[in-house]
Amino acid sequence: MIQSPRSGQWVTLCPLELESLTWQAPDTFSAMIGHPFGPLVTEEE
Repeated sequence: MIQSPRSGQWVTLCPLELESLTWQAPDTFSAMIGHPFGPLVTEEE
């Protein structure tokens, strides 16, 4: 389980999902944090 104490949001991940997070570039994390409820890739891209 990954939890954000500030927002109170949490998510549970299987081991493969958790490992896939370690493969991501910093730009991907910035996109996920900047738009937590939106898509990572927009239709224009």
